[in-house]
Amino acid sequence: MWRFLRGPRFVDLPIRAFALVMGLTALVPGAFELDEPLYVVLTALAYVLIVVAPFLPFTVVISSAVLSGVFLWQYPDFENMFTESLILATAVLFSYMRWWAAGLGTLCLLAYQLTATAQGGLDGGPEGLIDLGYGWLTTCLVGAAAGFVELRIRREITRREQAAAENARALETMRTRFTSDTHDTISHSLSTEAAIIKTLGRNPHALGSDRMIAELAMVNAEAAKRLRQLVGRLREDAPTSPHIELQAEAHLLTSAIEDGSAAGGVRVSTTVGTLPEFASPAVGEHFTAFILELATNVIRYSTPGTASTLEIVARRTVPRSVELSYTSINVADAPLAQVPRSLNTRAEAVGGRVLVSADPQGRVVVTVTHPLELVDSEVGVEAVPVKDDFRDQNARSAALGGGTDSAGIGHSGAVGATSGHDRSLSIATRGGTGRSVGSPEDEELTLHRGHSHRRLEDRRA
Repeated sequence: MWRFLRGPRFVDLPIRAFALVMGLTALVPGAFELDEPLYVVLTALAYVLIVVAPFLPFTVVISSAVLSGVFLWQYPDFENMFTESLILATAVLFSYMRWWAAGLGTLCLLAYQLTATAQGGLDGGPEGLIDLGYGWLTTCLVGAAAGFVELRIRREITRREQAAAENARALETMRTRFTSDTHDTISHSLSTEAAIIKTLGRNPHALGSDRMIAELAMVNAEAAKRLRQLVGRLREDAPTSPHIELQAEAHLLTSAIEDGSAAGGVRVSTTVGTLPEFASPAVGEHFTAFILELATNVIRYSTPGTASTLEIVARRTVPRSVELSYTSINVADAPLAQVPRSLNTRAEAVGGRVLVSADPQGRVVVTVTHPLELVDSEVGVEAVPVKDDFRDQNARSAALGGGTDSAGIGHSGAVGATSGHDRSLSIATRGGTGRSVGSPEDEELTLHRGHSHRRLEDRRA
């Protein structure tokens, strides 16, 4: 019952309350000017129509138009209350924005006034036109204003519902992304660690075990850092921008590398120069891959007991462009005969290059460089790739059969220049697969950062 009285719209309740107050004026002394039964019935019916007008406006318009003519015919010199119900019903139609029905009510009121003028009734002449016109204008303006208020309320509700739905979708997307990232970071890192531990368990005293421990520690440190970043996204005050803070990312990566290598007894010192403050996600992905792959190669192939260095700098070439440079220097038992394959593949895909050389002390120097373009974004100046064909190259390699390398170049891109008994596992970044010669029984699966590759260990050593 309450819902019926309240109405489906927000403005219905005040309109109906106003109509009820107008209808209750029938109880005021002097509301009925005559005691004739017909007059009392018609006037009482007019007050009833006033109360009913917000519920059935069009019906009241038709009824009031007809009964106002009847009242004018019988009592032309008395106040006709049917005009009040006609005006109120027309205003309600305006609030519903039913323009044709409201226009019909207005024409009925105008026809009544012209008829009253012709018969010399109370509402005829200029005075009656002004009186009825003023009542119609004020009441219908209030009705139209109520309609526009209702329309604005509905639009605001729709806007908020759409915003709530978009927020729900964004939250679901964030949950899905968080679940996927957590799986990639934790599960795959744990798989890599398990593979290294299994290899150590077979021959814990083998040459190179310290380097495998260093790899294990670095994988663990990197996984822990990524997990902290993922959990940090759940904070209410966490930034929602997709842009990468490149300088901070570099310090996090290098600290993880230093801590991990130190845990395995491998000395790797890192240097981070001045880098662009912000970078796109694509730049951040390649940035992390280059650093981790160079660090992995240094740990795996540096001579035990020697110091190695890793340097990351940015050199401005033109006003709106910089060149990122990653340089690893380490002492190796054998010179590096060719450019690491996966490093070179990624570098060429982003418009860069890989250089392999030796310094005056005979140490192996691997330098990766690639250009970045500086563009304006909502966070300021942001570094974006000049070129990025890495995923396209991966897709083509997969279509051609995975890109195996018969020369024995592993996934990390290091050439097999070390002795055959070095069975350390690489930390897989992104790229093709690498296979070395061995028996199928010794095949192991290494996973990291959402990618996998199979490595056949050389057991013949």
